[in-house]
Amino acid sequence: MPHSLETNQATQDNHFQCLIDTADPTKLMMSYLVVPTMANFSNVMHGGELLNLLDKVAYVCSTRYCGKGTVTLSVDGVTFKHPIPVGNLLTFLASINYVGNTSCEVGIKVLSEDFKTHVVTHTNSCYFTMVAVENGKPSAMPKYEPKTDREKRRYEGALKRKEMRMEGYLTSGKIHPIKKDHKMETSTKNSHKEIEIEKNTKGEVGFLKDGKIQIETN
Repeated sequence: MPHSLETNQATQDNHFQCLIDTADPTKLMMSYLVVPTMANFSNVMHGGELLNLLDKVAYVCSTRYCGKGTVTLSVDGVTFKHPIPVGNLLTFLASINYVGNTSCEVGIKVLSEDFKTHVVTHTNSCYFTMVAVENGKPSAMPKYEPKTDREKRRYEGALKRKEMRMEGYLTSGKIHPIKKDHKMETSTKNSHKEIEIEKNTKGEVGFLKDGKIQIETN
């Protein structure tokens, strides 16, 4: 996280602040004020509003790291542990946990602070898989090597989650083994130009776009 005034940069508006460490492109901290327009009928933050902010944080973190536009491929483990009252300050601690060929995992921890009591509550933690895209196709990401013990633990955890995701895709029947010369028609289903994936017997992930397959070996 940011550690000195010399390396810190901040941007903000009425409800948002982004604080980054220019010396470390793998981490950032973003804060949002929970305003009434984000509330549900119980006067606490609507879950959909939180998911929207999480997606934005994952986008900023991954795009800042790779220097390219990114799209959301999947989200793991979003659990709403505590309600978030209107007026609280949300802080998102985001980090790059793992980088493959064209995708990365962004881990996000959410903290909610009550201004009156100064009590800080850990409300959520989740993991986004983001894909770098150029000209509508997956694009290579810069290599990443964890250095600290914490980064290494996060890296190992990300690898395990990736294995579990791929195992789940295979056993659920959502995807099936493929070969590099496999051809398949795909379509764009949403504004993110959804990228479908499959896995072949060598453990390679194929990103399918416009009937073409690009192989990622992680």
